[in-house]
Amino acid sequence: MKSSTGWRIAYTVFISGLIIYVIGLYATEFQRHYGYTLFVALPTVSGFLLIMVITTYKKFSFLSSFALSTVPVMGAGIFFLATGVEGFICLAMAMIPMLILAMLGGLVAIAADCLVRRAERKKETRLLSTAIPTVLLLVGMQLEPHVIPTAPTRMVQTNVAITGSAEDVWKQVTAFPPITQEPRGLFATGIAYPLSAHRGYWRGCRAVLHLQYRGFCRTHHRLGAPPAPCL
Repeated sequence: MKSSTGWRIAYTVFISGLIIYVIGLYATEFQRHYGYTLFVALPTVSGFLLIMVITTYKKFSFLSSFALSTVPVMGAGIFFLATGVEGFICLAMAMIPMLILAMLGGLVAIAADCLVRRAERKKETRLLSTAIPTVLLLVGMQLEPHVIPTAPTRMVQTNVAITGSAEDVWKQVTAFPPITQEPRGLFATGIAYPLSAHRGYWRGCRAVLHLQYRGFCRTHHRLGAPPAPCL
């Protein structure tokens, strides 16, 4: 019986991380909206819901519930890294505040669980207490992009300073024709990769390498010192 309960809890924890990953993927890749619902509501609700669900299988201590509430966010982060959708630095910056919010949601769930156990209709009360925040989260995720638009995404330009003429730089820098093959494997998940690279000159004298990435990303790398003054 204990083994069955343990597997249920492990299954619930795994599925919760996967669900948070899917919701986060929908917000970032399809809605392209980085707002309060994604960074505040999602981790808070995830911590709350996990504790409310697993406490139906087993009663946990305060510290155990507090720690378990962070698992969905950490699991979603692992899924994002494994699929290459987000980088390590971006996840590291967002992880600490999201873990704190998840623990806050777990803290609210601990208090809510105590109230549910005292209620006369425990199953109905628990179902209602988990359904309401879930519905509010999904509704808020749909409405927020229309109420609070995300700031427009701008092109990122990288300047690489190399001592040498443009002719010397071209001997070391390789351009390649456009890649027309459909992405496969890990690249089919949406991870960015260069589609083409062609060389040119900026203001007629500085070497420029134009890189086009899959998606909306385009970078221009200015390479090498000009052989003559650029006006």
